[in-house]
Amino acid sequence: MLKHPRERNEKFLTFIRTLICVRCKTDFDIHAAHIRYADSWFGKRQTGAGRKPDDRWAVPLCVVCHVFGQDAQHTRGEKVWWKTVGVNPILLSALLFSHFSVDDREAAIQAIQRAILITPWSD
Repeated sequence: MLKHPRERNEKFLTFIRTLICVRCKTDFDIHAAHIRYADSWFGKRQTGAGRKPDDRWAVPLCVVCHVFGQDAQHTRGEKVWWKTVGVNPILLSALLFSHFSVDDREAAIQAIQRAILITPWSD
């Protein structure tokens, strides 16, 4: 099996950490939450245990929504959690990466604020 090296982009992760949480919209203690599941529509490969996806597949979540809250993303299956939230994180991460590429933080925040309205699922 051909392995693909992980593409890193610390500048994008830093950009993500300046945004608001996708779920609760806070701007406090934001993490760059990597999306692990695959989506062939966007060319996103599955990543296995112990291996993070490329950095471009990250979205902002606060520490509570990401890790430590009672209903945090890390408390159950990732895809089920995102469907419950009502956001397609793959589509959102692609939008955020495009806004990052042109250094448009305000457009990125607007995309997050509208995320539930613009995120069709492609199972």
